Amino acid sequence: VNTDADGQYPASEIPRLLEPILSGRAARVIGDRRPSEDMRLSWLKRKLQKLGSRVVSWLAGQEIPDAVSGFRAMTREAAIKTHIVTGFSYTIESILQASSKGLKIEFVPITTNAVSRPSRLFRSKTQFVLRSAMTMLRVFFMFRPLAVLLWMSGILAVIGGVPIIRFLILWMVDGGKGHIQSLVLGGVFIILAAMTAVAGFLADLMATNRRLLEMTLEKVKLMECEAAVSKEPCAKSTNE
Repeated sequence: VNTDADGQYPASEIPRLLEPILSGRAARVIGDRRPSEDMRLSWLKRKLQKLGSRVVSWLAGQEIPDAVSGFRAMTREAAIKTHIVTGFSYTIESILQASSKGLKIEFVPITTNAVSRPSRLFRSKTQFVLRSAMTMLRVFFMFRPLAVLLWMSGILAVIGGVPIIRFLILWMVDGGKGHIQSLVLGGVFIILAAMTAVAGFLADLMATNRRLLEMTLEKVKLMECEAAVSKEPCAKSTNE
C-alpha cells in the first residue's frame, strides 16, 4: 500500500483499497478522490485534474478517473513488474506501465482529509502540468515508439504531399514554371517522413530489447524476494 505523507488519505480506507486485490479482481487499485467534484480545490485545479485524467485515460486505453492519486495498493507481482524510470512522480508512469503490461487496474472511491500544507513535489501548477506532460510523453514513447513515430511520419507525409500535388496541378496547367519551390518543399517533408518512419522501426527494436531486459530484472527481483523473505516463491513469474 502506498500513501502520501501529508495526511490526505485516511488509514481507515485501506481495507476498501485492498478488497479488489484480495478478491482477485485487480492487480493495482487506486483510491479515487473524485477531484473534479472536490469543492475544496480551486476551479482551475479541478479542471486541470479532469483534463489530465482524460489524457491519461486515452494513453492507457481505459477510464482513469484520478490519475495522480497517491493512495494505492498493488499485488506483489504488480510491484515486481513496475520499473519507475522518471524522477518526478510514480503515479502516472505506474498507471501507463500497468496498462501496457496488461495488469488489471481498478479504482475505489475514497474520502480524503483536507491537506494541511502545500505539496513539496512541485513549486507551481504550471511546473506540475509541464512535468506530468513530459512524463506521459516519455512513458508512452517508451512503450509504443513505433505507433508514435509512424503517426508523426504520416503527418509529415501529408504536409509534404500538399505542395507536391500543387506543383503537379500547376505543371499540368502551365508546365509548372516558377513553382519548383513547391516540389522542393514537398520533397523535404517526404524525406523527413521516411526518416521518421525508419527511426520508428529502430525505436521499436530498442523497445523490444527493453522488454527482454525487464523480464530479466523481474526474475532478479523474484530471486531477491525469495532470499529475503523465505524459501517459498514470492510470486509466480508469467514469463516462465
